[in-house]
Amino acid sequence: MENGLDSYGIIGAIVVIILAIAGICAWPLCCIWAVNTLFGLSISYTFEMWLASLVLNVALTKTVKVNK
Repeated sequence: MENGLDSYGIIGAIVVIILAIAGICAWPLCCIWAVNTLFGLSISYTFEMWLASLVLNVALTKTVKVNK
């Protein structure tokens, strides 16, 4: 390890990045699933619904602020 880079550190960083991307992609599907389960709406799991859920999540995140 002449240059100070630890191979486990690089692998760990790559794993964290992959998990973050997977979480961002899965979150809208989780929201669609939750709405379907709570209200029985039978919303289909399509790319268009995924994108709409993503846009709605981003919009609500930007406008709704939690006071700490």
